[in-house]
Amino acid sequence: MRGIWGKIIPILIATTLLIAVPTSSISLDSELRDLLQDIDDNTDGIEGLLITLDGKILIGELTTSDLQTGDAAVKASAGWLGGFLIITDGTNDGTLILYDDPDSADGTVLAKWVVAGGDNCGGVMFPFPVEATTGIYGDISGIGANWIAYYQ
Repeated sequence: MRGIWGKIIPILIATTLLIAVPTSSISLDSELRDLLQDIDDNTDGIEGLLITLDGKILIGELTTSDLQTGDAAVKASAGWLGGFLIITDGTNDGTLILYDDPDSADGTVLAKWVVAGGDNCGGVMFPFPVEATTGIYGDISGIGANWIAYYQ
């Protein structure tokens, strides 16, 4: 990727606000300070701000799915996958495949992750959310494996 999104600076504010700021769009002194103050002034009650690689702005907190004990649809419409957690039974590996599909294990694979049984849990929070154009469906395998998705 070239242009202003060729280089970005991730900024973590508190524990819930992640901003990707193009380095060529601001000077890193007063303009950055002003931008952060504007965000702070205008996001009272909002848990986060994400800017995707293509410049789309997502404001608000990620929704957490219920603990899923098997294959399940977690979002029936277009949205963004922010991350996921896989919980094993402590012995058997757990594999999660998340699809861009509202109700089945079809469509484009958004993410695939394996957690070793002895690790007990693992997963990922994406620094930039992954776009799902139709929905989000999870296919879990592994004895005793459960999972949670974080999405918007």
